[in-house]
Amino acid sequence: MNEYLIIGALTFLITIILSKVAFLKYFHFLLDKPDKIRKFHTSPTPLIGGLIILIVLFIYNLLLNQNYNFYFLIFLLVFFLVGFMDDVFDLSPYLKLSILILIILFYRDYLIFEEVYFYEFGIIKLNSFFSYIFFILSILLFINASNMMDGIDGAALTYYISLLLILSINISSTPKNVFIILLVIYSILLIFNLYKKIFIGDSGIYLSAILFSYYIINEHKAGIMNNFQENFFYAENIFLMMFLPGIDMLRLFFYRVITRNSPFKADRNHFHHLLKSKFNSIISLMIINTFYFFPILSSLFLQINKFIIIIIFIVLYSILVIFLQNAKNN
Repeated sequence: MNEYLIIGALTFLITIILSKVAFLKYFHFLLDKPDKIRKFHTSPTPLIGGLIILIVLFIYNLLLNQNYNFYFLIFLLVFFLVGFMDDVFDLSPYLKLSILILIILFYRDYLIFEEVYFYEFGIIKLNSFFSYIFFILSILLFINASNMMDGIDGAALTYYISLLLILSINISSTPKNVFIILLVIYSILLIFNLYKKIFIGDSGIYLSAILFSYYIINEHKAGIMNNFQENFFYAENIFLMMFLPGIDMLRLFFYRVITRNSPFKADRNHFHHLLKSKFNSIISLMIINTFYFFPILSSLFLQINKFIIIIIFIVLYSILVIFLQNAKNN
């Protein structure tokens, strides 16, 4: 319990300090400034969520509990730096994509998987070439989908908290205290974010997405080794855990292609944008969190085919999007 209190106090203190530092003359690059085109917040806000997570994890690992080895911390640092450079310099999508592919390949031992277990029809083995394509594509899609959620205060952080809660329910390959520590860090950042004191930024998104990718892949591989006894991280549930970011990214991809825009071009057609055009921020966040939790909870408690659950939530999502688009147009 003491280490959780220490981490909580440390996260709070570092957040306060970095929030002040970001407004100093030589650190304005840490601020996200409104432009009334894509960024509609009312005042410059520190983009320091990822930096806080990284610093706290380094201090925790150095002083309290060495859950991460040095190479894994460098692995996290590299992804953080890509996001940080994007925050500061607004890197082109193609440059980011190229850098991320190279980094994922370099750190493939942490992330690669050669078998995928489906609850409904068992294990599918991937050949050597296809396993590389599949694991790179899966991670890139998760990073990009997570990034698309970061457009309403609290959306990205409550998503990561939901993943942490799901991960902490059933742990087979990671000490439980790791997830509790992360829950403390993300919960404190959520409070600051909801009060518009900080943003998580691309640095926090990239760092978090790769961290959760690692844990989910690890749990999936552990489940395969134990024939998924008391482990629910099989493919259908992983899809349901990532349902909202994934389905929204897929919808936007096809929408942009159909309207002859670049799939990488930012717009205001995301699910959270549609919600905010109809509802206030609190109701929008509640609806978003419903789509975070209910798909995976349905899979855990309803004894029906997992693909039926997926179809049900695709239909519900589609109906809501159509309703919101009509309300926006009218």
